[in-house]
Amino acid sequence: MEKATPAGRYLLGGAQISVQILQSLQSLIPVPFVQVAIGAASQVIQIAQAVQSNVEGVSVLTDRVNAVILVVITPLRGKRETDISRDLKASIERLSKDLLAIGSDVQRVKKRVDISRISSIVKAAVRYGDNAGLIASCTSRLDWAMQVFEVESHIQNSLRIAQMADKLEHVQADVQDIKAIVHDLAGRAVMCDSSLPSTAIPPKPAIFYGRESDVEDIVHRILSCAAARYALLGPGGIGKTSVAAAIMQHPDVVICFDSRRYWASCEQASSLESLYTILAKAFQIQDGSSDRMKAILSFLRTDTRQHIIVLDNFETPWDIEGRQSDVLDALCALFAVPNLAILVTMRGSLPGIHRIMWTQPPLPPVRALSLESATVLFIQIYPEASHDQALDALLAALDYVPLAVTLMAKAGSEGETPTELLARWMLEGTDVIHDAGGDRRTSVNMSIELSLRSNLLKNNPDALRLLSVLAILPGGVRSEIIPNLVPTIYHVSKARAVLLKASLIHTGSAVCVLHVLSPISSYVARYHPLSQELWESVRDFYIKYVFDCPLNINDPRFSKHIRALTLESINLETVLLRALRDDPSHATIEAAHLFSYSLYWTSPRSNVVTAAVEASKVTNSDYWQSRCLRLLSGIKRRQSKYDEALQYLLDARRVALQAGDRKLAARCLKSLGDLDRDRSRYDCARKAYEEAGLEHTGLGDQAQAVRCQASIACLDTNQGRFHKARATLQEVMVKREQLGDSYGAVFCRQWLAYIDSSQGYYDAARTATLAVRQEYEGFADKSGAMSCLRDLSWIDLGQERFEDSRCIAEAARQEYDCMGRSSGVAWCLRDLAIADIGQGRYEDARVRLEKAQTELELLGDQGGIASCTYYLAVVHQNQGRLADARSALQQARGQFGQLGVAHKAAECLQSLGDIDCMEAKYAEARGSIEEAQREFERMGMQNGVADCLVGLGSICLKEGQYDEARSVLEKARSRKRILIPLPDLPVPRMSLSQKAKSAGGYLLTGTQISLQFLQSFDSLIPVPFVQVAIGASCQLITIAQAIQSNVKSAGLLADRVIAIMLVILTPLERREAKDISDDLKTSLSRLTKDLCAIEIDAQRIKKRTDTTHIPSIIKATLNYGDNAGFITKSIGRLD
Repeated sequence: MEKATPAGRYLLGGAQISVQILQSLQSLIPVPFVQVAIGAASQVIQIAQAVQSNVEGVSVLTDRVNAVILVVITPLRGKRETDISRDLKASIERLSKDLLAIGSDVQRVKKRVDISRISSIVKAAVRYGDNAGLIASCTSRLDWAMQVFEVESHIQNSLRIAQMADKLEHVQADVQDIKAIVHDLAGRAVMCDSSLPSTAIPPKPAIFYGRESDVEDIVHRILSCAAARYALLGPGGIGKTSVAAAIMQHPDVVICFDSRRYWASCEQASSLESLYTILAKAFQIQDGSSDRMKAILSFLRTDTRQHIIVLDNFETPWDIEGRQSDVLDALCALFAVPNLAILVTMRGSLPGIHRIMWTQPPLPPVRALSLESATVLFIQIYPEASHDQALDALLAALDYVPLAVTLMAKAGSEGETPTELLARWMLEGTDVIHDAGGDRRTSVNMSIELSLRSNLLKNNPDALRLLSVLAILPGGVRSEIIPNLVPTIYHVSKARAVLLKASLIHTGSAVCVLHVLSPISSYVARYHPLSQELWESVRDFYIKYVFDCPLNINDPRFSKHIRALTLESINLETVLLRALRDDPSHATIEAAHLFSYSLYWTSPRSNVVTAAVEASKVTNSDYWQSRCLRLLSGIKRRQSKYDEALQYLLDARRVALQAGDRKLAARCLKSLGDLDRDRSRYDCARKAYEEAGLEHTGLGDQAQAVRCQASIACLDTNQGRFHKARATLQEVMVKREQLGDSYGAVFCRQWLAYIDSSQGYYDAARTATLAVRQEYEGFADKSGAMSCLRDLSWIDLGQERFEDSRCIAEAARQEYDCMGRSSGVAWCLRDLAIADIGQGRYEDARVRLEKAQTELELLGDQGGIASCTYYLAVVHQNQGRLADARSALQQARGQFGQLGVAHKAAECLQSLGDIDCMEAKYAEARGSIEEAQREFERMGMQNGVADCLVGLGSICLKEGQYDEARSVLEKARSRKRILIPLPDLPVPRMSLSQKAKSAGGYLLTGTQISLQFLQSFDSLIPVPFVQVAIGASCQLITIAQAIQSNVKSAGLLADRVIAIMLVILTPLERREAKDISDDLKTSLSRLTKDLCAIEIDAQRIKKRTDTTHIPSIIKATLNYGDNAGFITKSIGRLD
């Protein structure tokens, strides 16, 4: 169509009449997808009418939409969905989608040209875009429909017109129906105010998410009883009308009620007479009598079929001053009709509950959307917003209110990102989404103001005063504290009831807590702000609330007070920030410090104490400035922001010394030591602790001096000085108990358990750690209980309970993550990697270690970095990359040496000796391992000594020194706490079982010697099931020897078998069956089964690799299989 077709003039008389006719035809075709198409076409025509005079080509688009939709629906009048073919249904559904898309484009054009309300300074900057081009694109979008539905032939082809003339009776009947509808509308204009809203049932919103289950539930309720009477309640903009429309357009409702579905929009029913008129119009009652209610009831009683009506926005007539009783009478009259189902939408509570029998149970109030549904809604309107990280925060700021989300998305689609919209919302509030010429459906401000202007609030001025208080408290307010919060509001209960009735507040999940939706609170705070009198009352209440909860970690009420402050934390934060900004005082700063200290123990946040630092500068209070700076440093430390923590701590000590506060300065010095220890700067930490201890002793502060002593003991533990650390901790524990420091005593017991695990006393360590964790649960500080989780994970690692360790470490990681403790998360990742190594998941371990190392580098944690480097070396070694392993171990040893962590440096040295042994550098290996052994003996680490002895024994075997090897291995056995232990705490090292995976030739110089050595035990241990195990191991080693030249990892398997058998057989020499425990018998039996299964796999590999007798032409196509994979699996089987 190059120019406007005569379709619009031929079929209709103008856009307004066409919309009325289309809406009337909706009720004549009870088919949901057809009604959606009609609704979409009506919307396009209405919007196009508004821009027709400004944009070229709109009339062409309007005519095309008119022509297409009328050609589609004319033959469908009176038909049901089952009468429509599948192809036609698909075409109509496609047409609906295109019409909806066109509606969106035309709406965009309307916004561009509708500048009548934009100031002149803004007009020049308005981006109009290519309006005509966009309209032309919309027009061409219907080309396929013009073709599929043969629209041109219907309109322009004279033959088609002649054929239509032959069917004049039918056509004229249709036209007469249309004319009758038009005349009826005109006739009703005499009876009805033409300004009243249309009674056509609105189509289900094209963009409708998160309400599907609610709609299905309500439809089921309505259809389950003869005359359902329900009310959809909720604040403005929450989506009540949209839900009601979706219910009325639901296929089951359409089938059940057909054309007997009615919609009465009551938003303009400002008088009883207008309410009657709207109802008569909804029921299509043409009786001009004065008693319209009687005519309505007569109509409903005459037609005994089931009817349903929606009374939308019923709060308007219900709020008519002085006529509520009459409105209730009218409602009761409708409720008395037995075949009429009624659905009311309104703000507030159920009307007339003392006279009307609403269907039970009532519908729950309409709530805001979920985050997921709000996100989908926003992105459907504004797709480009999906990649903006601020979108979630923006939706949360809007409280997921559908109207606010929709309007914000439309505002953003004009060129602003969610980040920019969020910034504007924080400054401008609901003005961001306010349309000065809009109504309650297109303006959040208008929707809220309608509720505030209601007679309900006009007659109860205390309600708005209470709302202004609730609007500044985003955490909600418990009902029981309101009288003390605002003592000058005398009728609090009545004001609360009024706000609930007006749906300006809601009770949320906890019935006793009152909440205000974010758009409402933003609007009220901006346009109905809190009076100075009420603000001072609120401020003083919350400051007193803080002072009533003193915090002392050894006070039995400590946890109770923490919970009380946490309960009001959101409101406290809001009030204190405002007080610190507007009227700072020493009392406000002290309250802010105490409140932030409570957060330090639960969920550390720094914004309030940061504001307190600035306020203390304004009030010239060095006393509070130094304390707030020290607390701010502690919070940053808990957040693993060490550089910021250090700067704040140095500033705190400087201000304290200037003010002459030597006690606080000494505490700052001790905190500097804590910060250095967190970053594994042990020498600096020790110096700070010693200096702080001397300062506290000089000041007579015994409790703080003892704390410094305990911190030094922890340093000794970190550096492997276990004997010294144990003695100091036991002494400090007694002192803390005498001083009443129960938390400090528990802390000492935790570190004593830590030392037990470091020295291989795992069972004792587990029992003690569980007891300590239970004691920590009695305190508010959750970090103590979480650190016990990590300790338990380490103990499981030490006993090779890898899966148990993994579960505990993952639980700890999640808890650290919830608290924002990135340092704890990184260390838990490392723990998980160690469990991966123990289970042979080397690639998983490598990925976790590299991720943890990156995080720890960002935090400046040198000890953590060195630990990750060490375990990356373990991964390299187990994967046979010995050069990479050597390089990483040398790097880790240097890092541990610089940090003063002697036992970890010794473990690196021992591992370097192991690599030398693998490469047959026996002299170098012996020197490194013996040096490491001396270090472990000095530190009292028996497992470390035992591992070194195993390494030395393997060197003796390789060199053929069998008697010496036997002696050394027996010494190793006597030192072991478990059969094959894993690394010691705090940073474990590779166990014997892991070393056995490393490389061929680790324990013996040749398989033949090992066979002879093992077979010698056969005569020394005359126990049948032991001899079976020896025979199975010898058979497996023989096969491994045969394939070692082809599959290098076969040497690893042989070494592991040899290592296990030697450790088992050595203590059984000359023993009889009766001398062997049942547990050992069971383990040997299991081992024998595994060895036999592995032998089968090895035999299969041998056949694959033994190709000497296969012709060369076949060798090329022979499928050898994953030989190395089989061997790796077999090695893992022996874990």
